[in-house]
Amino acid sequence: MDVVLLGETGVGKSSVINFILGKSIADVSPDTMPCTKTTKLYIVKEKGRTFHLHDTPGLIDPPIGVEAGIEADVEAYVDPIDKAQKLIRSLNSGDGPDLLLFCVRNKAPTAALRRNYRLFSKIICGGKVPFALVITHLGKDETAYGWGKEHAASIRKLGVKCSGLAGLRSAQDRSGDNASLDEESRESILSLLIACADLPKHDTGLLRSLTSRTVGRITSVPSFPVTMSERTLMRQCGLDEGIARNLASRLAPST
Repeated sequence: MDVVLLGETGVGKSSVINFILGKSIADVSPDTMPCTKTTKLYIVKEKGRTFHLHDTPGLIDPPIGVEAGIEADVEAYVDPIDKAQKLIRSLNSGDGPDLLLFCVRNKAPTAALRRNYRLFSKIICGGKVPFALVITHLGKDETAYGWGKEHAASIRKLGVKCSGLAGLRSAQDRSGDNASLDEESRESILSLLIACADLPKHDTGLLRSLTSRTVGRITSVPSFPVTMSERTLMRQCGLDEGIARNLASRLAPST
């Protein structure tokens, strides 16, 4: 099963990978500075399954206003997306991954989640690849289920549909007497991966929202990968015209 991990810079994607592997292999940054600058593959075998975990460079917010016209700022935004989409297109003979695993911090979901969900799940993958969330930096007594319940209305408003949730507690709450909770959290993430592995591949009709309401089956799904247009990126992701033009050019299938 090919799992592509996505998330903003410093959100803890590498920590999630180390947690799944059960050992520290992926480099982890102590702050919000990026530590993953290229895509990396990690393989783990658990419960009779083999998971290929693909780490990707951290995403950042797109530049706006004056900065949107500065080439270096545009490149800093576009480059991680470009590397991630090239990885996505390379998997399973062009059919893409089996799961997009998006890591988000333990806070109220923002427009950034909607933008990245639309970009990767809807546009790049054409709505064909299951999408799940891992909530990072949870407190000792917090759970992914609790986060989902608290923010269900916001998630619905953002239009984000996912096939499941798992969580990872912050570093200070992952030691000593909490070792059993560590294993519990690891089991929840593995269970999420296995549940997604058992979904019919590229069939979004079977995905469920945070409120467990079945998402309507898509009757017309574009071929994978999807050809991006400047207009689509502006409308769906709220990008400035110049950034959308640059991104559409970089993500065109011919490249």
